[in-house]
Amino acid sequence: MTTPTFVPVPRRLIRRLAATVSGEQRDESAIPSYLHWNPFVRWIITRRLQMVTRMVADTLAARTAAAPPAGLDFGCGVGILLPTLAPHLATFYLTDLDLRAASRTADHFAIPNVRLLAADRWAEVIDDGSLAFIIAADVLEHVDDLAGVVRLLAGKLEPRGALIVSGPTETLIYRLARKIAGFTGEYHMRTIFDIERQIVAAGFAPRELRCLPGLGLPTLFRVTRYLRGDGR
Repeated sequence: MTTPTFVPVPRRLIRRLAATVSGEQRDESAIPSYLHWNPFVRWIITRRLQMVTRMVADTLAARTAAAPPAGLDFGCGVGILLPTLAPHLATFYLTDLDLRAASRTADHFAIPNVRLLAADRWAEVIDDGSLAFIIAADVLEHVDDLAGVVRLLAGKLEPRGALIVSGPTETLIYRLARKIAGFTGEYHMRTIFDIERQIVAAGFAPRELRCLPGLGLPTLFRVTRYLRGDGR
């Protein structure tokens, strides 16, 4: 099996995708960050996905299950990770409140093994214990019942499957950076630290943590790969 490496989605395609969703959905999917005039904003939003990709690659490399791998992008936005991860999977599931942009991304890259699942159907469609990994990148700060969602996600992972989570710190420096980038963040219900506590309480154990931007600068995002603490 080949190793996933991050495949950038052309900015011109992202601009076209932005026109298919509401303004709130554009913000929640970080579309303005991928198109921002400031190269640092573009770098950090892309860098977090590069870290996620490498964590997926490590998860797949350590996998011993015989069945071909499947994965879920929970809160997929416009489907930025489709061309990066779908070629390495039997099935790549995507779910979000609005799947129109992700569907267009799948069509653009002619990806046949993607399944787009409505936000109220993914849990009933995906079999328990069937996923090699789940990505929840900058989405869990938005959900209402975080504990319930984390329990559902845990049940879908195969033995030694990984939950890979990224989220904002919501520190004063982060809020300032967010204002510079042009976001309100009013739809964020919690910080990444709140999310991390809930995930650990659900029985997950952190295996790897990366902070962005790094280089001794204040942390704006944290990206963590978790395994179930009971060895699943």
